Amino acid sequence: MTSKVGSVSPRLRSRVKEPRSTTPAIVDPLREVRALKRWVQIGVYSAILGTEPFYFFVLHYSWPQLLSGLIVGLIIAFTAIEGAFNQIFKLRKRSAYPSLLLQRLSGASGVDAAVEQALPVVTSLLKLKASFALVREAAAGFRLVATHQMAREEALSAVDSRSHDIERMLTSPSPAPCHAASGDLRGVFVPVMAFQRPVGLIALCAHKRGSDLRDSELLQAIGTALGLSIQNLRQKEELAESEKRFRALIENSSDGIVLAAPDGKFIYAAPSTERILGYSAEEMLSLDGLDLVHPDDRQEMIEAMSEVHAEPGVSVSGLRRFRHRDGSWRWLESTATNLLHDPSVRAVVATARDVT
Repeated sequence: MTSKVGSVSPRLRSRVKEPRSTTPAIVDPLREVRALKRWVQIGVYSAILGTEPFYFFVLHYSWPQLLSGLIVGLIIAFTAIEGAFNQIFKLRKRSAYPSLLLQRLSGASGVDAAVEQALPVVTSLLKLKASFALVREAAAGFRLVATHQMAREEALSAVDSRSHDIERMLTSPSPAPCHAASGDLRGVFVPVMAFQRPVGLIALCAHKRGSDLRDSELLQAIGTALGLSIQNLRQKEELAESEKRFRALIENSSDGIVLAAPDGKFIYAAPSTERILGYSAEEMLSLDGLDLVHPDDRQEMIEAMSEVHAEPGVSVSGLRRFRHRDGSWRWLESTATNLLHDPSVRAVVATARDVT
């Protein structure tokens, strides 16, 4: 029995499953409005048709009169329903689309991830052919972050062709039209705004007929939603970087740094305390700070800590002896600052330097 290399038997092929998409399906935010429109159409058209027997048997309308009245009634009803619901759909999109986008981006891990997740959502909601996004950098102008359903080279070419207009586009929150490359496509550049400050630009491309790109208010709302997500994620990234730098500074400091609760128990100890007193950070957390002070200096330490706790923000310095892990006594120059009132600290911060 022979078989071709790479062929798959029908039985095995039936067991092979297509990879599932990791992007959750987008729930149609207009579903309820569409259902309401269908019920209104059924009710209105049924009422119009239901009156025809009355006109024919009671009012004795002729067939031409009956048909002409029916046609005029249906045209008026159709025009009124379509006009009213087109406006309802427009208003619904302006509120639902940005909310849905914010909901989808709430779990994004960073700015780039948020933009990559946003483009498929926007493309699906607005029924676009393609899209790409630029994000403003602090010192390097704009950076192409992501594209959807188009090559990166095409996006870069579109950016280069309008590079002289990009800054001008950001001076106004209104979308700016751009020329399509081919066919019946039309494009729009939408500023991504956060608190009236531009943070990026998204380019949307769709067919001219039946496109939501004519609704500038909808596009502005989408740009604002994406901008707020980017701004929020940037603040989180900056906070994480700040915490990382602070931790590196604390952990590599030559001074010992501890945080103490109001009862004197240590709630944090920097690794540098081990170089000064010999206790590891974990061991420090099980100790009472006052027990480490020399008996002759203990009363002075109690008075100093009472002074620190008396007023938020006050700092008290002193020179006292502290017990090393090996049993010896070390002279430490220490400063304690009351930051119990600070919600981000809620502790007494003490720094110490060995001057033995």
